[in-house]
Amino acid sequence: MKTIRIIIWKETRCFLRERTQLAILVSTVLFLGVFSSLRFGSSAFFITALIAVFASVYLLSWISFNGEKVDRTLANLLAAPIRVRELFLGKILAISILAFLLELVALTFAGLIAWFRLGELPTVSMILTALVTIPIWGIAIAELLGFAYLLWGNPFIIRLVAILVIVSIVNQSFASKIGALISSPITPVALGAAIAILLYLLSGRVDKERIT
Repeated sequence: MKTIRIIIWKETRCFLRERTQLAILVSTVLFLGVFSSLRFGSSAFFITALIAVFASVYLLSWISFNGEKVDRTLANLLAAPIRVRELFLGKILAISILAFLLELVALTFAGLIAWFRLGELPTVSMILTALVTIPIWGIAIAELLGFAYLLWGNPFIIRLVAILVIVSIVNQSFASKIGALISSPITPVALGAAIAILLYLLSGRVDKERIT
């Protein structure tokens, strides 16, 4: 656990050094959250959560995994007496914690706007979806991106798919399609958690020599 805490702290400091990218991320998430709240009302609660989590995971995964490969610091970490699973888990936790904090800030703004301007409040199921289901899937996506960056470098197709997912979130038709997840969140929570656990277990099977 001490090793993982050290990695989390190291990754957090690395994220905070990227002030420009973080500023763009925060401003973009807040702008889209406000825009969604004005357009969709309380329904924008989970849309804002999706934007905040997926956008954060996309950027922070790139900084954490691909950034270290570009800076050639990943080789130093792998040379240390640390297991790949510990390194992987520490990075994923750092990404997930910061993404969750940004999500809370964005949801606060979205909720206040929906309340004061439209007189609407999110339902309990919306809150649970935003604070449980979406963060779990954010962890799973962060792990998928992490695997891709570690094993295959910086694949364009993965970045393209991630961007398309984030852009599609603000589409109203997309919001109506995922409305079913709010009414029945058990299945997506279980599926997302299963994928996240499976990817974590698979990370222990990755040899240091295979990481490019």
